[in-house]
Amino acid sequence: MKMFLFLLLLFPMIVMAGNDPLSIKTLAETMDRSTLEAKITRLEASGDGIGEIGRLKRLGIAWHNLSALEVGGASGEADKWLKKAFAASPDDYEVMAYYGSARTMVSRDSWNVLTKMDVANEGIALIDKAIRKAPNNIIVRMVRANNSLALPEFFERRPKAREDFSFLHERLDRLDISPETRAEICFELGGILA
Repeated sequence: MKMFLFLLLLFPMIVMAGNDPLSIKTLAETMDRSTLEAKITRLEASGDGIGEIGRLKRLGIAWHNLSALEVGGASGEADKWLKKAFAASPDDYEVMAYYGSARTMVSRDSWNVLTKMDVANEGIALIDKAIRKAPNNIIVRMVRANNSLALPEFFERRPKAREDFSFLHERLDRLDISPETRAEICFELGGILA
């Protein structure tokens, strides 16, 4: 019985350790530092068996999520990889949104007060453009919602966060997202409305 339980618990880890790349949706929802770092190592070493644009996008998202966790140097890495992905695929609105968000995190981590606002505003403009181009894209909405909440108040992005979390909440029963992401949407919207 113990062996059966052990195998039952181990099986998902074995499956995840295979060569199948994480889907963009799964990667976008991943905020575990060790999982993200392992994914980056695999992508940098072998490309994870995906095309170059997919590799750049996944590297950028993984570094972006590490930057959201405020891991040192991650914002610069996210910016570097997402800039390459955006140059290779300028009509990928998920990449556009993540690149814009990475720009705001580069601004957050920068010591240069002269360029901080310009870089942040450039990032915000990219995120808003991604929403205009792909208003029904769940990943783009989540990126803007979370980025808007993370920005300082003087950027006046709270209405955008409310708009995006409300949009997502209205469609909650139809979204293909994890239970944790569903809970995040409800929690963040509740905090905004309180």
